[in-house]
Amino acid sequence: MKKNIILSIIISNYNKGKYLKRCLDSIVNQDLSNVEIIVLDDCSTDDSVTILKEYKNLNLIKNEVNRGVCETRNIGLDISKGEYIIFIDSDDYVTNDYIYNIKLALNNKKDLYIFDVRKYIGEQIRKEYICQEHGLIRLKEYIKKNPKEYLKAHISYWVWNKVFKKSIVEKINLKFKNINCEDEEFCSKYFLNIEEIYFMNKYLYNYCINETSMSKKNDILYATPFKIVSTNNFNIFLKYNGDLDILENEIIKMFNVGYDLSNDENDKKQLLKNKDELIKNIYKGVNYGKYFFK
Repeated sequence: MKKNIILSIIISNYNKGKYLKRCLDSIVNQDLSNVEIIVLDDCSTDDSVTILKEYKNLNLIKNEVNRGVCETRNIGLDISKGEYIIFIDSDDYVTNDYIYNIKLALNNKKDLYIFDVRKYIGEQIRKEYICQEHGLIRLKEYIKKNPKEYLKAHISYWVWNKVFKKSIVEKINLKFKNINCEDEEFCSKYFLNIEEIYFMNKYLYNYCINETSMSKKNDILYATPFKIVSTNNFNIFLKYNGDLDILENEIIKMFNVGYDLSNDENDKKQLLKNKDELIKNIYKGVNYGKYFFK
């Protein structure tokens, strides 16, 4: 009899051979009963595929053409068989009790699980992301009680410290969009379709900043991601009666970060325009998201 797959682990990889073995070794020696590991290689030109072929207990998918992280993850979503889905970046790694604790929590049959994260730069822990709540809480109550925490990356942005229910992903036809805030967009749409969060309060994921990510050129355009993320957050705060004054302050902080980092004058002008319209509509207290961004 074919075993029921409880959890699908989706790992997208592109030229992360230097870190890939660390990632996979952190997973494959755990209890993989009722778990599938899907690794999607997006036409790597390093030794990633050679490394991946050494592992027998994973489903290796090799893209015929380079598709980017969003479309690659979507392929993983489409072929996954698990009741729940989780994402891992191939240059990160997980704790040795990762699968045990996730499967234990999944016995509660909730719609979304969030666990704690350690951020590493090299071998040093630089920051710990700890959720203030414990166990199950209604999303409306959480946003009213902890609006600032909800807006932090480890709650509302990151996909790799969350466990998603596949039936909800399928019901709303949720996919990663090819935009420069794909994780934030994915999470926001998911949050709009659930009522509760289960906080696991366990360190299960190690988020690693490596020399490649630190040396990236600052050529990112911020206006569109700022608009998308802020609009989604506003829609969520309206739905769940969040404090709009707090949201306004956080939007201004986000704007300031993007404005300082942007190297493009047209991007800065569009950022300023988007920020002014966002704040204006917050004062109106209307759900402009339906027409401001689709």
